Amino acid sequence: MKRARSTGKRRWQHAAAKLVVVIVSAAGAVLLHEIGMFLLLRHPRWVTRLPAALARHVRDVYLTGDRTLIQFSQHTRFDPELLYTLQPGRFVQREREFAVEYDVNELGVRDDDASLHGADVIVLGDSYAMGWGVSQDEAFPSVLEQLSGLRTLNAGISSYGTLRELRLLDRIDHSHARFIVVQYCSNDVDENLALLDGSFHVPGIAKYEHAVAAALRDRHYWFGRYAWRLIQQVREPKPLDVGPVLEARAFANALQHAGRTELDGRRLYVLTWESAAFVSALEAERHRPGAPPLLRDLHVVSLVGAFSPLDYYVLDDHWTPAGHRKVAQALLAAFEH
Repeated sequence: MKRARSTGKRRWQHAAAKLVVVIVSAAGAVLLHEIGMFLLLRHPRWVTRLPAALARHVRDVYLTGDRTLIQFSQHTRFDPELLYTLQPGRFVQREREFAVEYDVNELGVRDDDASLHGADVIVLGDSYAMGWGVSQDEAFPSVLEQLSGLRTLNAGISSYGTLRELRLLDRIDHSHARFIVVQYCSNDVDENLALLDGSFHVPGIAKYEHAVAAALRDRHYWFGRYAWRLIQQVREPKPLDVGPVLEARAFANALQHAGRTELDGRRLYVLTWESAAFVSALEAERHRPGAPPLLRDLHVVSLVGAFSPLDYYVLDDHWTPAGHRKVAQALLAAFEH
């Protein structure tokens, strides 16, 4: 009996020792991961030397929990139709790879008040057009103005889809606009699909303010946060791929029905760079039998394959000044064609 108890005790001790080893190993792995992420996020150039999968993980950690999203910050104001616009005035956006100043006009976009009246070119878009990560005069609408001599209004606002971009256009003096540019990004598709099926709605101010407060709170660091983000990445479902045909149809529908501004007869351009399949589907949508003049006359400026890694930040998924200059040059060439 004593021998059986002794054997049972040894087994329990052996199991407990194994558990301790597992706990210590897990804690060590978390510690190493936290230290690694802490250093890599503060030295982005090191990320370029990592294996592709690890570099992608570091970028995902930055993009999904480390950077500030302007749309959920104190630099916005609630809007019942558009959800938010930028807060007029001046502020600085500071991230791992840049610190840039914003001058916001009375409309709530990143440009001066003079550009709101009689602009020759109006650029609609999201954070790419807004100039995320670059100074005001380095964003492609400003570079386009410098190259062309045309007064250009930068009406890009972070996270906007085509629907809200065109509703913002309704508030802009477009009486002298010779060119209207719609910068398209694949993450516009959710908003455009919501318009297509009639489900789009703007949350109330209470929900928006709650989301802003939650986003600001979630940026505070706590030990294990980076490791927890790794677990979340494994568990997160893959984004739904709607396919290029439906994506193009939703975009075309937004151009026709999102806003009240009459676009027929204007030189309307769509700028896109992410997917050759989307470009092909959009061209098919433009040339389908019975397509309205708005679509048939649409100019598609495709920059698919035009960018190099040097045109993007290491961690951030936005263009550097070099990338913005490429966009401005491509638009100028399209205008002159």
